[in-house]
Amino acid sequence: MITANSVLVGRLAATPFEHMPDDPTVEPLRRGELLDSWTRGDGTSDGHLLGMTLPVPEALIQTSMFLTALTFMYLAAKAVEDKEYRAQFVDPLIETVRVTLVARDRYRLSLRATS
Repeated sequence: MITANSVLVGRLAATPFEHMPDDPTVEPLRRGELLDSWTRGDGTSDGHLLGMTLPVPEALIQTSMFLTALTFMYLAAKAVEDKEYRAQFVDPLIETVRVTLVARDRYRLSLRATS
């Protein structure tokens, strides 16, 4: 008998779970049910971001935004706390931003001078 989980057996090869049986009393979660649970019942396949409709599920957009925020918080805390990390990665980026802003200011000044 082929179950929904038996399709995944190839992906479980060479893991401790390869020969463990599936629980026959548990029904697999279908994509629509998962999508509904992640989007609080709004299981549409189109997501919205900044007023745009994207062909990506809303759940994926929400999850990506959460992971982005979590990553940013980690990097911000690391940049404040770790002097070596700041010297190696953050300080060069800040210097690049400074140079870019100086170049932008000079460019905008040259536009005013010619007009």
